[in-house]
Amino acid sequence: MIKIVFLILSASLLINAQSKNTIVVGTGFYPPFTFINEIGELDGFEIELGNEISKKLGKPFIWKQLPFKELFQSLEKGNVDLIIGAIHITEERQKKYLFSIPYTNTGLVFIISKKNRDEFYNTEDFKGKRIAAKAKSTGYAYLDVNRVNYNFLINEFPETEDCFKALERGEVDAVVSDYLSSRLYLKAKDSFAIATAPFNLTGIGIVSTKNNIKLMKEINEVIQSLNLNSYIKNLYIKWLL
Repeated sequence: MIKIVFLILSASLLINAQSKNTIVVGTGFYPPFTFINEIGELDGFEIELGNEISKKLGKPFIWKQLPFKELFQSLEKGNVDLIIGAIHITEERQKKYLFSIPYTNTGLVFIISKKNRDEFYNTEDFKGKRIAAKAKSTGYAYLDVNRVNYNFLINEFPETEDCFKALERGEVDAVVSDYLSSRLYLKAKDSFAIATAPFNLTGIGIVSTKNNIKLMKEINEVIQSLNLNSYIKNLYIKWLL
């Protein structure tokens, strides 16, 4: 684990960082993947994984924590070199960005209040309902694509935590979010329940721009080795079960 340092990286600082063979990594606020722990350190599944990848590459990672909606913008502007932020690998994103091989797999689920458990069992039950999703997420994309067929009333929020707060306040009927991270919210809030089996199954990977082929090849080799020696499996057990 490393102590979190909030950085405002100027272009000159980035050039200086890169000249020292460091890699600037954008990440988000998404427990248990990445978050600030009780002693003020940046922690979580992806932080441990990223630091291990950094060690294997011999290239220090400078972590830059950003709102989710700014991650891809920062990558495009060159303010970060990589994104490690529970990013779902989708065909649409692969057209624009370069992804590593997946280091874990997940999907989307609907989350509801337990008191409404008898009302919801499958997607059909959410027709015409108020559904929360994080802006620019795959959950939001799913709702948007299916808006007409299911008459979803989409409520967009900056972060996943905001979605769950809205559900707790009764402002929405459900949240659509990543299956793995949603299980953490269920542990913290006994009043929530997952209403559906995971759908839109996909891998989660590291993201770079299309011109970063050499670095991504090196990262893929490290991920493969960490899979072979069960490092990622042990991280999964620690953080995601």
